[in-house]
Amino acid sequence: MALTVTSLGAPRKVTLRLAWWGNPTRDERTLKAVEIYTKLNPHIVIETETTGWAGYWDKLASQAAANNLPDIIQHDYAYITQYAERNLLLDLTPYVKAKTLDLTGVAETFTSGGMVKNKLVGVSLGTNAFCL
Repeated sequence: MALTVTSLGAPRKVTLRLAWWGNPTRDERTLKAVEIYTKLNPHIVIETETTGWAGYWDKLASQAAANNLPDIIQHDYAYITQYAERNLLLDLTPYVKAKTLDLTGVAETFTSGGMVKNKLVGVSLGTNAFCL
């Protein structure tokens, strides 16, 4: 993925699109994480697309129909199977096996929700309390 290297050993310039839904607090935190990541990886440019919950799924559906989904998307359990079964999400399993995506120490609870038909298509951002 973003670890591609040219024959000279210098990282190749990569541009990725990141989409999520949320409120201003989530926007601020996500943009800060992007800023930190791109400072550590200056060869990577991340173009961000934020939308509120209302309209997010319509926007993603339109992008999917146009074969123009962002590279990284915030997803929801209600839709992940539908997108995975339409082959719109990358199987991350080979990247995990190769340790390109190192999930060592990540609890299964953060990966199990991203499994669809034995393929890892997502990793959780966190957990929610379903009831108190």
